[in-house]
Amino acid sequence: MQYIYGSFIDGWYNLRFFLNSYFQDSEKRLRQISNSIYILNHLINDELEVDQKMEKLKTLFESTIWFSYRTKIPQLQYSTLTSDTGWGCMLRVGQMALCQQIKYFYNLNTQQELTELIQQFADNDEEELSQFINRNDGDLTIQYKSPFSIQKIVVQTKQELQKLPGEWYKPNDILFVLKYLFRYSKYQKNLRIYINHENAFILSDIISLMFNTNGGDEEWLKEQIQKGQNQSHQFGVSIFILTRIGLETCNLEYLKVLNEIMTYPQFQGILGGFPNKALYILGRVGDYYIYLDPHYVQYAQTYQEMENDKSSYACQNIQLIDRTQLDPSMAISFCVKNALDLLDLWRRLKQSKSENGESFFIALTETHTFYQLAQSYYYGSDEDEIVTILN
Repeated sequence: MQYIYGSFIDGWYNLRFFLNSYFQDSEKRLRQISNSIYILNHLINDELEVDQKMEKLKTLFESTIWFSYRTKIPQLQYSTLTSDTGWGCMLRVGQMALCQQIKYFYNLNTQQELTELIQQFADNDEEELSQFINRNDGDLTIQYKSPFSIQKIVVQTKQELQKLPGEWYKPNDILFVLKYLFRYSKYQKNLRIYINHENAFILSDIISLMFNTNGGDEEWLKEQIQKGQNQSHQFGVSIFILTRIGLETCNLEYLKVLNEIMTYPQFQGILGGFPNKALYILGRVGDYYIYLDPHYVQYAQTYQEMENDKSSYACQNIQLIDRTQLDPSMAISFCVKNALDLLDLWRRLKQSKSENGESFFIALTETHTFYQLAQSYYYGSDEDEIVTILN
C-alpha cells in the first residue's frame, strides 16, 4: 500500500511539473520579451536574433546540473522513507547551488569531469554510508566518493540540527550541512565556503578564508594584488548571503538592486522560490526569473550507474517565475576565484550601495568588529521591512 501511495504521489508531482511547463509556455514568452538575458555569469544580448538568443539560453540552461526529487533510494536513516518527494526540494536546490559553484570555480567542462562532479551527489551510496556514520572527524584526510549524497545529508542533519527525514529544510539548514560535508570532497582543496546568516557581506571574513590569514580590509587586499601575490596561495571562496527583501512579498526597490546584482560576473544563482516551494534561480529577463525546478521525481542512481547515464541531471524545461510571485526569503550566491575577483565584487557592491541608498539591502562592512558595533545601534522593529543594517 505504501508503494502504491508513493507511486501515486510521484506521478502527481511529475504531472504537475509538465502541466506547469505546458501552460506557462516559457519559450513563447521568452521570444516575446525584448530584453537581454542574464543567466549565472553570462549575458545573452538582446541585439541577437531571437533564435540565436533562445539557442544560447537553452545551451546554458541545460548545461547547468539539475538535481530533483528521487525515489527508490535505499531506506534513509532514522525513517522508513525511500524518497525525498514532497520534502526535499530545498535540499536539492542546495545541491544544485553547491554543484554550480564547484563547476564554475574549477571550470569543469569535459564529460569525464562532469560525470565525476555529479557522482559526488549520488543518491545511492550504501557502500560508504556505514563508513561515514562511524567516521573520525579528526581525520582530515578522509574523502568520500559521494560526500553530498542524500543519505549523508540526512545523517548530518539529524546529528547537528535534530531534523528528521521528511521535515522541510530551510536555506540555512542545507547550506550549514553542505558546508560541513564539503570537507570530505576532493574539491575542497582550493575552494572555501562562506555563509553569512545575517544579511551581511563582511570583507575581512572572506579575506581570511581566501588567504588563510587573520582578516584584512580593502587596502590590505589591494596591497596583496599590487605585490603580485602568488595566486597559488589563494583559495577561491563560495559566498552565500542569506537575506530577506520584504515581508509577505518582495519590495520592488529591493528587487531593482537584486536585478543589478544578478548581472555581476561573480553571481552564481539564488536559493529561493515561491513560498514553501524551493527553486534554484539562475537568472532573469525583464520582470521574470529563470529557474531550475527540483519538483520532478526520478529514480535514484548508484555511483556506477552514473558512469553510463547522467541524462537525468540535465533539464530541458526552462521555466519562469514572475517577480510578484518570488518569495522574499532567499540566499544569494557568488563565487570569487582570486583576490582580483573579490576586489571587483566588493567595488561593484559598494557602487550599488552608493547609487541605491537604503534600497541596497545587504549590509557591507570591511571588518567584523565594525559590523558588530553597527548592530548594537540598530533598533528596527520586527515589522520593519528594511533589512539593511549598515548605510
